[in-house]
Amino acid sequence: AVYCGMQCFRKPEPFILLLGDVLLYHDGLKPPGQPTPSLISDMIQAYDKKPGTSILGLTLVDNAYANKYGCVNGTIEEHGPPTSILDLKVIVEKPQLSDPIIQELIPPTAVSPHGGQTMIILGPYVFSPSIFDSLKHEVEMGERHNGEIQLTPSIQRLLESEHVRGLLHPEYSSLDIGVPHEYAISMNHLGMKAGYLH
Repeated sequence: AVYCGMQCFRKPEPFILLLGDVLLYHDGLKPPGQPTPSLISDMIQAYDKKPGTSILGLTLVDNAYANKYGCVNGTIEEHGPPTSILDLKVIVEKPQLSDPIIQELIPPTAVSPHGGQTMIILGPYVFSPSIFDSLKHEVEMGERHNGEIQLTPSIQRLLESEHVRGLLHPEYSSLDIGVPHEYAISMNHLGMKAGYLH
């Protein structure tokens, strides 16, 4: 779907990608009267500091759930709070807990002070136009993962030719609303947080 969107651009330029089946929400505290921190605005600002370098939105999950997500690790360029910016080195789609690479995905204590957590791709992206070259290779070679042409391997390929950075915001989480069962769980979760359900 992302590759098909290339024809919408008249010239190579950066773009923001939001996933239609992922609902983002802020789960942290904020000062009274202050707006909720904007993850996407922070990502755009990070991109503007180093134009041409793609930015992935990241958060932390317990290691036990890492196999449900695209996972990353890297070196810290800027450390928050509340956000940190990393130069990404490793990107893996839904690693198995028994996979040795999972040890590479356990983040440094600077971003996970209590340990036992893995950085995952949260959902929003700010991409440089180069992502289309990576996707083109996946499409033309027919490289599929679990029967699908997936975005994460294309980002991994992009890493081979240029820097990719991540903006880690541990106070943000994502909810899957792509299938009815997960949608119901997500709405129940939000209802409980808002006090509509008990």
